[in-house]
Amino acid sequence: MTLLQGSRSDKSDEKDASEESVFAQMTWREAEEKRRDLTRLRMLQSYHEAKIKRQNKIKSKSYRKILRKQRAKEKAKEMEELQRNDPEAVLEKLQELDKTRILERASLRHRNSSKYLQMQARRGKTDKEVSSIFLIIIKAPP
Repeated sequence: MTLLQGSRSDKSDEKDASEESVFAQMTWREAEEKRRDLTRLRMLQSYHEAKIKRQNKIKSKSYRKILRKQRAKEKAKEMEELQRNDPEAVLEKLQELDKTRILERASLRHRNSSKYLQMQARRGKTDKEVSSIFLIIIKAPP
């Protein structure tokens, strides 16, 4: 029994025990129908998890590009739907997107992306004076 501890079959026994108490209160047909529904939902969930696992393994640039375009289309469709239903909410959403974009551009992530700063970063690995100047430039407020 210690071999099965933590295995999938051991967990399913626990589920069955808790389900049996619920099924005892139902008629035979209701219980059978409920059991079929639960089995179907578990199968769908495992299929979905397997599909997601497969998709996450794909590292192709073209696949990621297609996925990105698909998400952009979905967002555009969602914005159009929101535009039809609530125009004021669309304005708020656009302002929020602009605000997040501005904050992202002002963050450190984009601060050292110029050619000059990249060269200084490389030189700063060996020259301590350059590295101190480089740190001052990066830490300066935008």
